[in-house]
Amino acid sequence: MTNSNPYELEYEDKIQIPALTRKNADFIKGIIKWTYRKKNPSKGFDPENHYASKKKESCGTAEYWFEEMKKPNADFRKCVLGAIIAIDTTNKTHLEASKNGSKIMRKRICGKCKNYNDLVNMLNIPFSSNNTINEDHLISLLTKGVKASGGKKGYRYNISFASKFCAYASIYLNSDIKYSKYDNIVSDHLHEYYNVYLNQKQKQKNATDFKISNSKKGKQHWLEVLEIYDTYSNAISNILKEAGNELTREEFDNIVWFYFKS
Repeated sequence: MTNSNPYELEYEDKIQIPALTRKNADFIKGIIKWTYRKKNPSKGFDPENHYASKKKESCGTAEYWFEEMKKPNADFRKCVLGAIIAIDTTNKTHLEASKNGSKIMRKRICGKCKNYNDLVNMLNIPFSSNNTINEDHLISLLTKGVKASGGKKGYRYNISFASKFCAYASIYLNSDIKYSKYDNIVSDHLHEYYNVYLNQKQKQKNATDFKISNSKKGKQHWLEVLEIYDTYSNAISNILKEAGNELTREEFDNIVWFYFKS
C-alpha cells in the first residue's frame, strides 16, 4: 500500500483501487483545488437571466456565491440562485432538464431560509430517510420531483444536485454536519471500498446496491431515492470509521471520483 513517490497514488493490496490514506487525500485535494479554484462570475453576470442569456458568461464558483452570502446586506436570494447555477454547471447535475429547475430549487431553499444563518441551521438538522416524509430536511425537499422539460413526461428527482448543494454549503458555510455528494462515479465504485474495508463485519455489496434509477415515477420513487442516499451516506461513514485516519467525506469523494472519472 505504501508508496514513497509523492507523485504516485497508494493502492489497496487486495484490489487495485486507491487507498484511503492521508497521502492520497492531500495529493488529490491539491490537484482538484487548483483545477476548481475559486472564480468570480463574469462582470455583469445576473443569475436571474442566466439561462435566458445568449452570452456564454461565467457564473463563477459555488465558493464565490457562498462567501458573498455571508457579507452584510447580501442579496440572499440572488446568492442562493448563483450557487445553484454554479453547482449545476460545474457538476453537470442537469437542472435544465427540469422545467425551471434552478429557480424551483431556489424557491424551495428560500422558502425555509431567509439568510445564510437559517441555511446553516437547516444543514445542521441530521438527515435520515426515516424522517423525510415531513420534507423538513433540505436533502428531501430538494429531491422532490420536478417536472421534466422539453415536452418529456414524468418527473426528475435531483438527488445529485440536492446532495452536492448541501455538501458545498456545509463546507463553505462551516456547518457542523457535512454531507456526501451522490455521484454516479462514486456510486459505481462504492461497493469496492465497502467490501474491502467492511468485509469482515458486513455482508458483501455489489454495484447495484448504491445505484439510483430515474426510470420510476411518483412519490414512492422519491422515498426510494432518499433511502438509497441514506444507505450510500451511511456506507461512506462506516468506511471512513474503519479506515481510521480521519479522512472527511469530501476527501473520500475526491479520491474515488478523481481516480475513476476517466
